[in-house]
Amino acid sequence: ASNVSDNGKYLQDGTSAFIVNTGKRLNIDLLTKSLVQVLERSSEERSTIAKEGKKVALEHFDYRKHAHSLTQFILNL
Repeated sequence: ASNVSDNGKYLQDGTSAFIVNTGKRLNIDLLTKSLVQVLERSSEERSTIAKEGKKVALEHFDYRKHAHSLTQFILNL
């Protein structure tokens, strides 16, 4: 994931994601370095981080979880 917007509020580098700090423009050197670091992790570590990232995504960004409150918000506009 890139370190933009509110990603840092939800994702932790090395725990629930691999964060690439590229700044405002894509930095190929930083992206390459980050990808190498990911590939140097064991498959078990990558799997654990992926599962934690999925857990965060389902908890905070699953539309089904927020559909009712979003619908109420829109209807009350």
